[in-house]
Amino acid sequence: TLQCLLHVSELTIYFLNKYPNDKNNLNKKNKSIESHGQISNAFYELVRGVCEDELKNKNANFLSEHTFSPKNFKRILSNCNSQFKNFDINNTKDLTLYLIKTIHEELNYFGDKPSFNLPMSNQYNLMSFLNLYNSHNRSIISKLFFGTYENKIVCKKCNLVLYNFRKFEFVSFKTLYYKNKIFNIYNGFEDNSKPRQLMGENKFYCN
Repeated sequence: TLQCLLHVSELTIYFLNKYPNDKNNLNKKNKSIESHGQISNAFYELVRGVCEDELKNKNANFLSEHTFSPKNFKRILSNCNSQFKNFDINNTKDLTLYLIKTIHEELNYFGDKPSFNLPMSNQYNLMSFLNLYNSHNRSIISKLFFGTYENKIVCKKCNLVLYNFRKFEFVSFKTLYYKNKIFNIYNGFEDNSKPRQLMGENKFYCN
């Protein structure tokens, strides 16, 4: 998980260049967040430690051969979330989601805001949704990692079309379908967006 995040160059560049100026102001805005900026600061120290050679020598390769122990990062992570306290096997998705959600909360430019939701509508209003979302959320994490789902429900009787939008942090790909084929990310997105008939408890009742 840490290796993947460290190789998102836009993320590491933000932490090396902009985070030191942002952190005090953003921590004041988000003072009610349970982790109190500790995860973002620990990640900043991790980035600095891993990129030490590059910081000292402008000609060094990014993430060049250089060792850095994440011991302090692990200690702070364990203090903030007991799920990662021991050295048990944890789901990498759980850690990734915890890190990006927590760092987003700590660095959200708009501070603490209430949750929001737009009702389903027969008007296509993606821009309204994004404007509302962006008026509550802005951080390096939301910029790089959060996507937008567009859900469209069509009534087979009257052809009424209703739209709904929501944000997501990850997409699940069912790779078991690809036993005899090569799987790539485009297959996953394609499968994830195929039309589905709403049946049983998921059935949609149109007025």
